[in-house]
Amino acid sequence: MEMDRKIFRMTEQKYDYMNTSIVAFPKTGIAYNDALYSALEGCGVKVKEGMFTGRWILKNIGRFDSIHLHWPSFLYATKKGIASELFAFTKFFLFLIYVKIRCRSLFWTAHNLYPHNPSATPFLDKIARWAVIAFCSKIFVHGETAAMTLVREFPRAKYKLKIIKHGNWMDYYPKNISPKEARSRFNIPEDKVVYLFIGLCSKYKNVDLLVEAFSDVPDNSMLLIAGKFQDREYHAKVENLLEKITDKQTRMDAKFIADDDLQYYLLASD
Repeated sequence: MEMDRKIFRMTEQKYDYMNTSIVAFPKTGIAYNDALYSALEGCGVKVKEGMFTGRWILKNIGRFDSIHLHWPSFLYATKKGIASELFAFTKFFLFLIYVKIRCRSLFWTAHNLYPHNPSATPFLDKIARWAVIAFCSKIFVHGETAAMTLVREFPRAKYKLKIIKHGNWMDYYPKNISPKEARSRFNIPEDKVVYLFIGLCSKYKNVDLLVEAFSDVPDNSMLLIAGKFQDREYHAKVENLLEKITDKQTRMDAKFIADDDLQYYLLASD
């Protein structure tokens, strides 16, 4: 399957940055989106945070060139039962129709095949994907494996796929300390081999399996886990597994890690 790698290169398509406008769902609150849209705005693109309310959509959508979706389930998964979710999904479907009528383009970045946390009515997740694929102009993925996975599940997606390399985080976060200073903060000896997990500690990331696997690594190793848990039971499970490791050093900072503190964890690890 041939994949066109000339994706979203606005200059090659002779787009006028200064006259391009996008509504993003969402624009802010997630590091990926913050980085993406701040870069686009730096190029002169006008980016607006979308509000998923009927009044806002009817008043504003037609004023923009494009709509950019990231995680469709954010707009319909209520977790409040079947009736609530069906109502929300109907609203989402009508939104797609209205966008198709009023805007030039609807773009979807397919970050995952299905939501990591399935909807209360799981079959809606598949219907939502079919609907987005049907209505969107282009689907962006970050690699050939992601593209093939999407096409196997949704064959019609292949006609709209564009591969965009994932942006890097170089120089995005502060980096003004040395690895030695980072290890000193956590009292980690310089000769330790440090394995790091950092980020939201969700079940689908299998932090518990990481802890179990760590039991088999050499003794001169340390496991450092840093991130917030949203599930108390899962948090307790991981804590219990860590307590069982007595022959190697472990540390878990179960909290949100601020941007300024990321460098300490990253530079302390191997």
